[in-house]
Amino acid sequence: MRAVFINHCHPDTPHVCALRLRSFAEAMAARGHQIVLLTETLNMDDAGQDWSQLPDDLTSHDWSEPYRLAARPEHDETLSRLRQGKLPFGIRQLTIAMRYQRQSGVFGDWQEGAAAYLPSLARDFKPDVVWATFGNTDSWNIAKYLSKLSSCPWVADVKDNWKAFLPTGFRGVIAMRFQDAARMTTFSESHQAHTRQWFLEDATVVYSGFDAGAVEPDVMADGHRILLTGSLYDAGWAKELIQGIALWLVRREAGAPAVEFRYAGADSERAKELSAPLGDLCTVMINGFLPLEQLRALQAGAWVNAYMYSERALFQHKPIELLAAGRPILACPGESPEVMKIAEDVNGDLQTCRTAEEVARYLGSLAPSAEAKPMGEKMERYSWQGQAEILEGVLDAARGGS
Repeated sequence: MRAVFINHCHPDTPHVCALRLRSFAEAMAARGHQIVLLTETLNMDDAGQDWSQLPDDLTSHDWSEPYRLAARPEHDETLSRLRQGKLPFGIRQLTIAMRYQRQSGVFGDWQEGAAAYLPSLARDFKPDVVWATFGNTDSWNIAKYLSKLSSCPWVADVKDNWKAFLPTGFRGVIAMRFQDAARMTTFSESHQAHTRQWFLEDATVVYSGFDAGAVEPDVMADGHRILLTGSLYDAGWAKELIQGIALWLVRREAGAPAVEFRYAGADSERAKELSAPLGDLCTVMINGFLPLEQLRALQAGAWVNAYMYSERALFQHKPIELLAAGRPILACPGESPEVMKIAEDVNGDLQTCRTAEEVARYLGSLAPSAEAKPMGEKMERYSWQGQAEILEGVLDAARGGS
């Protein structure tokens, strides 16, 4: 099939917002489909794709890979000031309300920039279906317009919390404007249940996954690595985790293997500050955003993989990523029933700890060394490749296939 995937974040953006659509575009291309990935430019000063060259580019493109189409947003001084926090209180709220009322979104500058490419996509690419993800509603606005131009269906994806991202008073109204989606997909079962409050179409769960390809573990030669990955969220819970690691380190017998505590993620400055108590007890390494290949190697070679659970999140992608590494996982301060069910389904080792004492006891219970669990067929179902098969079925059904 020929499909256009729409996401606000450019695929090279060093943030999780780029991961889902980029990875599924690649997985679907590997399955033999022609995929155009339409996003905003990586930087505001990037020129973006030359629209006049688009027909020739589409004709000559090697479709074993997705075609990346980056649209530069049109300049909008009001929206620029809104995002920079420069609009006065009252004016800010009024601007947001007016944009949702008139344009069904607050990224109209990107919508206008993308509009220049849509006639060519409809005429020269002739998509069978459009799939757009909700990180903001303007990706859906673009999908609706392209769907109309191309006389093809569009499918709405919900990867974020509708209630959290839409202002009070507009959630139901804006949802009604997108009821023409032929199908819906969601990030998790929790998102699926949440979405039922506003949308008539019952969604299909399509989890964000991991690359099923082999990984060469990055293992410490003479000790243990505790790897903390991702956002830290609540500082109090992060301190509880750090205190628990410190307790365990203090209680260990003399001559125990060396320990490295490492952090990798966007909260590197906070991690450096919060992990200061570990400085006299073990080696501390703080990394920022790492290339995915390097991060997966560290996760596969960790003694323990740790992450912070956000009690406000409907679902986090991080546990699926860590379960794929086959190492013991420590989630602080808890985890959702849905994630615990997935961990049980794939025979993963995921432990939740709420207090420093629980963290210390859990670390003390682990064997000094253990073989990584091999990734079985059940785990592979949660890979990008496995979930792409589900997505393929949804998109095929939307366009009237079997």
